[in-house]
Amino acid sequence: MFPTGTLASSDIARLVFYLSALGALLLVGVILRAKIGLFKKIYMPASLIAGVIGVILGHNVLGLIPEEMTSTWGALPTSLIVIVFSTMLMTADFSGVGSLKEAKALAIPQLIMGTTGSFLQIGIPCLLTAFLLTPVFGVNELFPSTVEVGWAGGHGTAGGMQEVYDSLGWTEGTSLALTAATIGLLVGIVGGMVMINHAARHGYLSKKVHTERLALTSTTDFTPVGEKKANAYETVQSGVVESFAFHAALIGIAIILGYVIKWALGFLVDGLPLFPMAMLGGFIVNRVLCALKLQKYVDARTLSRISGVCLDFLVVAAISSIRLDVIVDHAVPMLIISIAALASMLFYFYWLAPRLFSEDWFEQAIVHFGVNTGVTAVGFMLLRVVDPDLETLGSKAYAIQAPFTSPLFGGGIVTALIPMAIATYGNVKVGLVSLAIFVACILIAMLLGCWHKPDRAYKNQK
Repeated sequence: MFPTGTLASSDIARLVFYLSALGALLLVGVILRAKIGLFKKIYMPASLIAGVIGVILGHNVLGLIPEEMTSTWGALPTSLIVIVFSTMLMTADFSGVGSLKEAKALAIPQLIMGTTGSFLQIGIPCLLTAFLLTPVFGVNELFPSTVEVGWAGGHGTAGGMQEVYDSLGWTEGTSLALTAATIGLLVGIVGGMVMINHAARHGYLSKKVHTERLALTSTTDFTPVGEKKANAYETVQSGVVESFAFHAALIGIAIILGYVIKWALGFLVDGLPLFPMAMLGGFIVNRVLCALKLQKYVDARTLSRISGVCLDFLVVAAISSIRLDVIVDHAVPMLIISIAALASMLFYFYWLAPRLFSEDWFEQAIVHFGVNTGVTAVGFMLLRVVDPDLETLGSKAYAIQAPFTSPLFGGGIVTALIPMAIATYGNVKVGLVSLAIFVACILIAMLLGCWHKPDRAYKNQK
């Protein structure tokens, strides 16, 4: 039911050293990003830079980092992703939108937009794999799952899916999912900026693009001394317990609840990953704290800091342990499926979005494009390029639907179940069902009156 066994002090000491080595790589990544302008221009995260350095120094290339260390790093993401997901719903506000009118205008189109992107990333790759990639290139039937895992889920989810792929007998899955995540990140950043420039020329924006740089896109990676902000707030007196320790304890409870949920569901479905269960455990903690009127003592910033630390180390560890031989062997199929994924995302953006959103359609949609190709940060980075002061509906509308879609897609429960669904039912059935759900979502939008002709919605009124 629960993990058992005793770890020797030598094992713990070795783990601490390996984590310290990851920290050293991350510091090098921060320095290189600060010194090399290209990395800032393409918004390359320091953790990704550090991971690439780890690959170069590893046993597959220069051999300066022993295989034992990289193998241990490869096992870390499965555990670190549990911590990341345990915090996601711990401070979520499910109070909903203010009115039925607002729900119809903002929440419903956003929910449909947030849902359909992932089902496109599941359906099209599944059918492409079934009818082309497996018959011609002999790829594993789980290969198409790397798109939604890597693009919508990002590097964190890709690294954390190792347990799922290993349980299904596909040990190459994690390396390929991480490769897909890297491709998706570049598509989101580079492709998003190209789309923004195209939109500015063709009048798709609700306001002029600001040329001023934002905090995220500034010329320096370090916060000026006079502009420092609090990273977290103390909610418990340090004489009682350190505030970070208090929040870490809450995370621990969420993870234990996750183990219990996984064990209970194991009687119905075997092999479920722990991280979405830990997310449900965090939701239970959220509800209990709200019932006890203790939610005010939970600081979202503190949880975000703990989650962020784990995510940065997760990305470095996951990228550093990538198997280059697997990537080389799957280079052509990965290129084909990436082109198909890009085409589906462009269709998703230019066909679906202007029909769903009648106001600020580009700003509302660009967030989803960034999130579905990279990570949430990429989505908001693109939004703030076109809307620096967040004056459009882009941020507000996305925030309304995020608590409902994030637990399911892009690293949520559906993401974790897709490889298992493919292994059970095959790519053709999973692909057709996914595209059927996509079509059903569009029909729902039409029935609810959330569908507009593109000639009305495509160009925003100035």
